[in-house]
Amino acid sequence: MKSLELLLSELRSRQVQLWLEGDRLRYRAPEGRLSPDDLAELRDRKRELIEFLQDIKQCSSVEQSALQPVSRTGDLPLSFAQQRFWFLYQFEPDSPANNMPVVMRFTGNLNVDILKRSVAAIVRRHEILRSRFPMVEGKPVLVIDSELEVELHHVDLRAIPDAQREEEAHHRATEAARQPFDLEQGRLLRLTLFQLAEQNHLLLWNMPCIICDGTSSDLFYRELTTIYRALALNEPVVLPELPIQYVDFAHWQRQHLQGEVLESHLNYWKQQLNNPLTALPLPTDYPRPSGLRTCCGDRYARMLPKSLHQALLYLSQQLGTTLFVVLLSAFDILLHRYSQQDDVLTTFVSSGRNRIETENLIGFFSNTLILRTQFEPELTFRELVQRIHRQNLDAYAHQELPFERLIDALSPDQRQGRSPLFQTKFTLNPPWTNGQGMAAVVLPDLHIESLFGYIYHGKTKYDFILVTREQDQGLGAVIDYNAELFSAATIERAMDHFQMILENVVVDPDQAIATLPLLTAAEHRLLADWSRIKKDLTSILVGTELLEHLKQSGVAIEQWMTQVQSHVLDRHLQPVPIGVSGELYLSDKICNQDGLKLDSLPAGSLITNSSTHSSIQDLAVCLYPTGVTVRYLPSGELELASTSQSTDSNSIPNQSNVLDSSTRPISSPDRIEQALTEIWQSLLGIETISMRDNFFDLGGHSLLAVRLFTQIEEKFEQRLPLSTLLQAPTIEQLSAVLRQQEAEISWSPLVEIQTGDAEKLPLFCVHGGGFNVLVYRDLALNLGPDRPVYGLQAQGLHGRGGIKSNRLEDIAADYINEIRRVQPQGPYYLSGLSNGGNIALEMAQQLQTQGEQVALLAMFDSYGPDGITLLPPLPRLISSLGYALRYSLPRFGSRIREKGLGNLLQALKQQILSASQPSTTASDSEVRKLSSTKTLPFNHLHAYFAENWMNTISQRILEYSPWSFLTPATQLKSVEGSLSDTLRALEEEYSKIHKSYKLRPYSGKITLFLAQECPPGYKRDPALGWNKIATSGVEVYSIPGHHMSIMQSRILADCLKDCIDSTLRQENHQAEEA
Repeated sequence: MKSLELLLSELRSRQVQLWLEGDRLRYRAPEGRLSPDDLAELRDRKRELIEFLQDIKQCSSVEQSALQPVSRTGDLPLSFAQQRFWFLYQFEPDSPANNMPVVMRFTGNLNVDILKRSVAAIVRRHEILRSRFPMVEGKPVLVIDSELEVELHHVDLRAIPDAQREEEAHHRATEAARQPFDLEQGRLLRLTLFQLAEQNHLLLWNMPCIICDGTSSDLFYRELTTIYRALALNEPVVLPELPIQYVDFAHWQRQHLQGEVLESHLNYWKQQLNNPLTALPLPTDYPRPSGLRTCCGDRYARMLPKSLHQALLYLSQQLGTTLFVVLLSAFDILLHRYSQQDDVLTTFVSSGRNRIETENLIGFFSNTLILRTQFEPELTFRELVQRIHRQNLDAYAHQELPFERLIDALSPDQRQGRSPLFQTKFTLNPPWTNGQGMAAVVLPDLHIESLFGYIYHGKTKYDFILVTREQDQGLGAVIDYNAELFSAATIERAMDHFQMILENVVVDPDQAIATLPLLTAAEHRLLADWSRIKKDLTSILVGTELLEHLKQSGVAIEQWMTQVQSHVLDRHLQPVPIGVSGELYLSDKICNQDGLKLDSLPAGSLITNSSTHSSIQDLAVCLYPTGVTVRYLPSGELELASTSQSTDSNSIPNQSNVLDSSTRPISSPDRIEQALTEIWQSLLGIETISMRDNFFDLGGHSLLAVRLFTQIEEKFEQRLPLSTLLQAPTIEQLSAVLRQQEAEISWSPLVEIQTGDAEKLPLFCVHGGGFNVLVYRDLALNLGPDRPVYGLQAQGLHGRGGIKSNRLEDIAADYINEIRRVQPQGPYYLSGLSNGGNIALEMAQQLQTQGEQVALLAMFDSYGPDGITLLPPLPRLISSLGYALRYSLPRFGSRIREKGLGNLLQALKQQILSASQPSTTASDSEVRKLSSTKTLPFNHLHAYFAENWMNTISQRILEYSPWSFLTPATQLKSVEGSLSDTLRALEEEYSKIHKSYKLRPYSGKITLFLAQECPPGYKRDPALGWNKIATSGVEVYSIPGHHMSIMQSRILADCLKDCIDSTLRQENHQAEEA
């Protein structure tokens, strides 16, 4: 069954009009436009159409203004969606995240000349394909070129061996899809034709979102096949007339969406979202990177069976709804069961074409709509579908409100690392047709098919997106996901669970969602095996924390130390998937009292999927709820997720009153803890903080740590090394350190960040321009718990004694003495961030001189000779402005639209002039001297831009009156303003040391991890100049992010892990040869 939108779209394209007379549905159509099947479908869906038209009638009390062509003279406006995209593009012009590539396969006799003429006809027909978006007087405008020659880039792959052509075509198409567009210059439609054989071609077309959307891709496909067919057969081209163009819609939208119309839509959405909105706590494999959200993504695709597709279509008819609603309901269930949350917020896409004049236009019409679903324990799938069906109709009735305007009105929490309001999205794309309901064969000797999900540009704007499309082979399903949060195995399991939900609801749509089978047969068997095997409890617990939480929850842990069976169940006593949190239950056949008896369990609570699967009945006599939330890891180990607020009434009574100090109840905070709590609340912007909350888990990072310890020094008159935070990351632990009072706190340049496996060689990380090693904490976590990681913090950081020498060679020698205390002999694994790479390089050279082997020298965005140079003044200024704006956009993007970019630029001009006034600090003086040179020395200039000058500009822009309401100025204080005297002195001393250091050739390989984002105002050498130093070459890994954010990147850790593993394999191979 077609979606309601698709049905209305097809009717409008045939000039069929629908309207209401009272409660009766009326239609008018040209002769021959409605077939008997069409009339039958109208009768079958009469109730649904009446409800939809009634909603549209009620949602606006103002008559819609006519949508007519406007004059093409003067500056042409952008639509609301285009304007948002244009702003985002200014801050990430090189990102492919908003590219919309599509690939088609032509099998048969393709006439390339006719293909090119067909595309040219589409370009002439749609103005938006000839558009560009320059900035005029401080604001973006739309310019339409009267003519645009179509360029079809031809790539002949026939010289490549047959077995390699498909792979090569896929690789080249993916690379082409990633290429950015220049919105100002235009030519926003790119076409590449790959020839694999005489009768086998792939066509890639690619456009940015600012000129197209998903429906536009369908229209492009429809018109391309229609025009090609007509030209090939020498017939007239018959396409629906276009009464308007996209710019006419943009003008109408801005005139129409105001006053009562705007208020009507806003009131509806505010009512839907009036209760507090919370982020969906999906279980992730990796910690969410701190700092700005990245777009690093990956894709998993699957074709669901045709039999399941047909069964879902039949179920949709039986439930009186559409396939879209059924699939969206199943997606909602997946999110509900994964998050264990009853209030689920997700989004879906509407075509945004609710006016007949827009039905056949290519352009950026699509809009994001929000679905909020409440789940109750007894809710069935049928009831959920009915609920979402109604919500869907209501949402479409209010789809005119651009999502951007809704965000502005609601001012949601735009926490760093998350998308506003939502992190998930669902889409159902219609089948690919040529517009006449025919298959994709347009000529007897030529077959065309779409390759759904064929390429992926490696970027995603959300955490989890499910895209589906009806195809001849079945139901295509693709998950685009944030690769820094989820592993590929987790996403594959999620697709398994989505398919399981669909397979179960087509059999019985009246079963309760809470007990809907989620696990596959293989996963059931695996979990049953893990539960069936009796184990020593300590062998399945990750770390000591879970064991201590079990003690604290009241479990008599001693009786469970051997011969225990474990189960992870949700609140309805259903087994949860691997990686999803649930309550830990323990069981043992010898227990027959005080526990949860099987006969007291509600019906259907046994863990079973079919008669062949083991159940709790087979495994144990009784179950004991521990009140502790855990999850299974893929290894079968249990990991602590969180602790229940209260112990279940069925828990085992506490039979042991002896608890060690780590599990003692949290007492009322004393003076020190209270003062620390207030400091943390101020720095982190969090109101409620527990004594045992981890600083880093709350969003703390190395820059905030500097402020934290500066305030601790001011408050308590005690100076602690920043590395203290690695061993004492909670208020409770940090307070204990401060209570030592007169005790001398030990200090060493060498800091253990992660203990790891004693059998593995450690990674040594040299401090960068921040002088401390806290920045390496996320790297250590992402490398995995088995890798030992040590940091080398700067001499003099503790404020006693200063730097021992003003020569970098001496500092490196001192650091070598430190690492030899841990690892007396090589091979050594060395690394350094920023100018720490220079110190690591000097250490490597000295170790080689001493006869030691350096297996790995890794540099994290460290600059070599002539590795980075200044741009000319004007490009440098534009680049720097874009950098500052990009990181401030989430705070004041809405007011940019209200006040105009011209006002913003004027504010920037004034604040830049103010920020450039002479300053008394040594670092400012030094930077002014550097600005007159062409080459950036080895000091940490990028960090200075990120942490000082750019922050100053951003702060002053926001304090400038039009923007002052956006954020308190105190939250944007630059790091420079809170550095202690010690850090200021260190900055000056180390800057001189790095300037005087003379690089010399290194007889080894350098592994460079390069941040993809270049510092503002500069251009870089691809190897940052290190190819002039490393005689064995430079291996470069490009890491998404900027200079500081890459250290939180899971991708960096994975690449580094591969490098370490590779060196180990080489060493083993050499040992075998010897």
